[in-house]
Amino acid sequence: MIAGSLFGMPERQVDRHRGALGGLAKQLEPLGLRCRPVERLRLGMEGWYRKPEVLPPELDVYGGGRLIATVTVAGAPRDGEASFLVREPGALPVGARGADAVASAVRDIATARTEAAPEPGRSRPRESDP
Repeated sequence: MIAGSLFGMPERQVDRHRGALGGLAKQLEPLGLRCRPVERLRLGMEGWYRKPEVLPPELDVYGGGRLIATVTVAGAPRDGEASFLVREPGALPVGARGADAVASAVRDIATARTEAAPEPGRSRPRESDP
């Protein structure tokens, strides 16, 4: 990884965020959820060359082959427990404190999506259908 800091977040803070998200991913794997770490950069496109800006990393959580949530670290985990933001696709983020709370929130989202999803090859019944 690039040493020091690009513009944006300091590299040490990014490393702490990666560590917190990695620990969370280990808790989600036994629940049958797959996780993909996402490194984020902002690249300036206007004018001359600009250095890239490092943005906080994210963790995409998949269940049943679909994206069910994106998790970001809200508070830098130094000595205590990290706080996270959990966002369903198309929804606003919801705060959670600690990896256990996030794991249960993501599990609830996965359960709700599994129950609401139609069986493969079948469309959802309309409300007028018996």
